[in-house]
Amino acid sequence: VEQLMRFDSYLHSLIRKDAIIGVPKLMDVFVTSNATLFQQWLKMEYNYAASLLESASSVTQDDGEYNINPTSLSTSFMSPTSEVFVATIQSLRAKMKTTSNPSCQKEFIAKVMVPLCTSYMDVLHETASSLRTILIAKRRVGSTTIPSDVDLQKNVVGWMEVIAGTHAAAVALFQEKEENDLHRVARSFTRLCNAMVDECTSSIVETILMERAKLAGYLMRCPFVLSSYDGHFGSSGGEGEEEEGGIIISPDFIESIQLVGIVVRLCDDVSEQMKVGMDDTVEKETDMYQGQQQHPHPHVLNLIQVGPQAIKSSLAKRLEEKMLEVALDVQGMTPEFGWRGAQQFHFDCMELASLFGVSTTTTISSNGGGGGVKRSCLKEKDYFGCLLDAASLMAMKPEKFASLKEVLYKLVHPGGDMTTMAKEDDDNLQRQGLILHYDDFHADGTIMNEAQSMLLAKGLVYLDLDDAISIMNRRGL
Repeated sequence: VEQLMRFDSYLHSLIRKDAIIGVPKLMDVFVTSNATLFQQWLKMEYNYAASLLESASSVTQDDGEYNINPTSLSTSFMSPTSEVFVATIQSLRAKMKTTSNPSCQKEFIAKVMVPLCTSYMDVLHETASSLRTILIAKRRVGSTTIPSDVDLQKNVVGWMEVIAGTHAAAVALFQEKEENDLHRVARSFTRLCNAMVDECTSSIVETILMERAKLAGYLMRCPFVLSSYDGHFGSSGGEGEEEEGGIIISPDFIESIQLVGIVVRLCDDVSEQMKVGMDDTVEKETDMYQGQQQHPHPHVLNLIQVGPQAIKSSLAKRLEEKMLEVALDVQGMTPEFGWRGAQQFHFDCMELASLFGVSTTTTISSNGGGGGVKRSCLKEKDYFGCLLDAASLMAMKPEKFASLKEVLYKLVHPGGDMTTMAKEDDDNLQRQGLILHYDDFHADGTIMNEAQSMLLAKGLVYLDLDDAISIMNRRGL
């Protein structure tokens, strides 16, 4: 069969495409026309391809110990299993096209390529299950059950490889122009890839950070910190400290920050290493392309970087959601908060965001508090935009905060004065001023747009008006 395919390929290379029409292929004459021989060929192709996958397993678990063998990131960016699968799919696609019979091509896809995809998907499920089991396993390192830095990095690299490989498989299967079974399988691989990213970051956040790194305790303590009108719960000095930079990160947030930093730096390092490796490849191949700085596969870099980029993005999203639950009082734990506590929370949010490359130009201190944080690193990925806007509004200086709230109030109550109209017998309203109602703004599109423009003018780009109103109603002046 192999010799027949070689002859057909050689013959077609000698004859012009417009003249080859009508010339029969030996594969059609001797193989596909014989049902018994054709079925035997299909069986042989599948068995051989499946044996390649079975021998390329990259993740195992031995007696509960870490036994991950990540590929060398300087030369390869996917697991061996994924590389073998993608290469095999390309080879099988070429073999499928050796026959000109459409029905035979469909049968080849159904009996060889689709079953191989199913086998590969089983390997991916097993790999992801092993990685998750290893990641969340309770191994005591000293006095803690948090994985060591090396073990955590090794595990995350394993996730990067399998995610990138799954994505590459989906891309390889989508190469057919016409809709077929491979397209449906490719969409399944895409969903699996997304599920792997979620599983990885969910294990890191919900198990490693929340359960073992005190993040859950920190989030539970935040309402108490926010409700404080005096003092700094994370500061190096006592109440009323005025020098710039007086606030430090909350002690029970430090361990979470350190672990997140390890994962994020690893993602950045791997992405940069991939980029450098691809740049070297392009430079070496420049002469082959007559001096043109162009790689033969321009989307390869985006393809292989999907692992670290997806993990980093998903991790940022999950952490932002956790912090936003506090900022927006989703659980109803902070019906009222003060400026001093909000400054501490704002500082912690900026420390977290800075790990993801979100640099801020606002310095938080006991006499500062940011009327809008300037983010200079929000290019391709907009990390923590809503969280930093919410925290910035919460920690805004009292005079600026009162001015913004009064202007918003006067949009819907032109003759009102929020300070003189506060009820004398209601301490809550005395402290907070009059309550804003989102429905008042929503009822008039012009007022709604003006209110949103006022938030934009304060640097609050990503915060919705209803969330901003919720924050302003809960903060004491």
